[in-house]
Amino acid sequence: MLKWLLLVVSIVAYGAAWQASTPGGIGLMLLVGTIAAIASFLGFVAARVGAVAQSQSSRETALLVTARGRAAAGRGTGAGAGTGAGAGAAAASGYLYAGDTNRAARADDDAAADAGSAETSDGGGSDGGGGD
Repeated sequence: MLKWLLLVVSIVAYGAAWQASTPGGIGLMLLVGTIAAIASFLGFVAARVGAVAQSQSSRETALLVTARGRAAAGRGTGAGAGTGAGAGAAAASGYLYAGDTNRAARADDDAAADAGSAETSDGGGSDGGGGD
């Protein structure tokens, strides 16, 4: 709301400078009008950047929540559930944007990574070697 008020103040100050008869009045009104115009412009820019940043972060948050929910739902507990390209594609299909042309490849990679991480876990420390 303040940005609109500053815009009106700027317009009124420029109009008053146009009608002023003394050099001091013209200078003062031009100074007030210029400061109000700059402040109004910065207010509009800040509002625009804030709106874009907020929508971007909310989209990313929603994307992460959806991805985690789909990945957890895709793992399941049945025989062979959550393994293979079909399960990975089903889990990945909901959280990638519509224009993504590598959706199936990413789903296969995710499924292979999930299967690989489950198979290589030996519970033997963090050195990655088998049990010596």
